Amino acid sequence: MQSLITTKYTFTILSFFLLAITNHANAASIDISYGQQGYQVQLQDEIVTLTPVGNAISFSTNLTDDFSMGVNYQNWQDDKNFDNRVNTDVTLSTAGASLSYYLDNWSFSTNYSQSEVDTKISGLKRKQNIKNENIDSSSFGFSIGYGFAKNDWFYGLLISGLYSDWDFDKYQVKTKQDEGVPPKVTTEKSSGNSSSISSSLSAAYYIPLENETGLMLGGLLTWNYLVSGDSALISRNGRNVNTRKNGSPRNVTTNSAALNSISGDNSYGQFALYASYDIDDAWSVDIDTSINIASDYDAYTWSISLGYIF
Repeated sequence: MQSLITTKYTFTILSFFLLAITNHANAASIDISYGQQGYQVQLQDEIVTLTPVGNAISFSTNLTDDFSMGVNYQNWQDDKNFDNRVNTDVTLSTAGASLSYYLDNWSFSTNYSQSEVDTKISGLKRKQNIKNENIDSSSFGFSIGYGFAKNDWFYGLLISGLYSDWDFDKYQVKTKQDEGVPPKVTTEKSSGNSSSISSSLSAAYYIPLENETGLMLGGLLTWNYLVSGDSALISRNGRNVNTRKNGSPRNVTTNSAALNSISGDNSYGQFALYASYDIDDAWSVDIDTSINIASDYDAYTWSISLGYIF
């Protein structure tokens, strides 16, 4: 069973808190990003790591001073040759939507996502040997956050939960060296669900620059815990919207939203760093990176995004 070993994009929950402590102007934003994450695939008796790269696009808007919504789509791909024995190709895609409500320093959010992971492993010496695996999952999540500001510092706490349904399909063909022996074809189907909770602490510092521009630097520590379900398939996601210091919304596509990750860990943490630079009143650039803590799977991710407010 393959395992998506990262929840890239979890950490920008820190941005989520900023919405709760700023004024919410009626504005909209669109973000386009490029990034990389980690994905594990099992090849017979060994597990190898792929590094899918890809793009994401998201749109968010404030419906009122207290409500905001967002939609997003993300896609990653990787193709790698291992020791001239097998070639492995993986494609990950996800689409999601979210709705958030803000009350004073509090924020409440719900999100839904649909994800698909397709993996194809083919032999290079015996091209007839193939293994195709597909994972489809849908997830519904919620979160409650509290944030506050002190001078140019922003602090936040977030508690979130996620419920996911998943379906797994595998098709495999194995051939033998003996001629005349028909290939062995096997199929496997399974399904299940899981529930998980997460808690996060965040801190960010805003550095005002000239001409109403600024730089925000932040960090986030998150802990994820599987409450129920199959420990081999833990689905989790998060939807977070970033704001400038003046309260205009900005979506952080690289983190987010509807990404479902699948991991063999029942309990693990994540540490992430984040930087956002306001080029002017409309344009911004965001960079983020994260790493797993106390996990069976080493995971390092990064992304860069360009955002526009209109």
